[in-house]
Amino acid sequence: MELSYANIKDDGMIHGFLLPRCGRYICICLAASRHFFLSVFPVVLTIAVIPAMSYAQADSGEMVRHQQERERALRESQEVRPDVRLQSQLDRDALMIPEDERPCFKIEKVTLTGQDARRFEWAIEWAGRRGEPFMGRCLGSQGIGVVMRRVQNEIVAQGFITTRVVAQPQDLNDGKLELLLIPGRVDEVRNGENAPWRATYWNTMPLSPGDLLNLRDIEQGLENLQRVPTVEPDIDIQPSELPGESDLLIDWKQRFPLRASLFADDSGSESSGKYQLGGTLSLDHPTTR
Repeated sequence: MELSYANIKDDGMIHGFLLPRCGRYICICLAASRHFFLSVFPVVLTIAVIPAMSYAQADSGEMVRHQQERERALRESQEVRPDVRLQSQLDRDALMIPEDERPCFKIEKVTLTGQDARRFEWAIEWAGRRGEPFMGRCLGSQGIGVVMRRVQNEIVAQGFITTRVVAQPQDLNDGKLELLLIPGRVDEVRNGENAPWRATYWNTMPLSPGDLLNLRDIEQGLENLQRVPTVEPDIDIQPSELPGESDLLIDWKQRFPLRASLFADDSGSESSGKYQLGGTLSLDHPTTR
């Protein structure tokens, strides 16, 4: 008895069946192998059909993914994106000292005056290092404005977003430019209507009334308030009645504070049992209401 060969193509599938070839004893072979054929054929059919269906589903999924990628690429190509390089160049040009400005005064020294001025003296040094040097330059009104903005930017970059730098009327003939520092402080920390009475600065905020307002401290306070998943806090900076000061309004939203979860795994030992089942029940902020 001979066996017919199966045709295996490049796609990895087997085409054809391995069936007995009886020759002249075909009737006897068919009669003898009838039960064998009927018992083997469903298995072979299953082996042949399932890969075909799997490959068909894989091809369909591949086509859908390619179509989604083409649509996404088309949407991205149609979106109008700002020219970041152009904007950066415009920002740099706005911080350049104007050339040949008239009238102008040669400035040899730039200082800060006002309350807490000594605390921010570093801003003048950093503003001179990061950009075009302005010491020893002949500055007019536009040049003084550029120096003032650069010092202001250095202060804001460190988180002091409400501290301001201004230039007052002064005599520049002596080569000295004085910039007035107006510190931005916290006047009051208040709770919103939804905030619990315990959610105040004394246990959540690193800032207190009278401190210099710093954005990094406010972000730290938000992290302290949002230590549980069911809480959605917000801190709003509002103008105060006092000049140069701000109020911090704490808003608090909390979903249903009870959380439950279940887990199961097969990492147990023979003594404790291979399959482990457990759960947790959590109650968020039970003492803040």
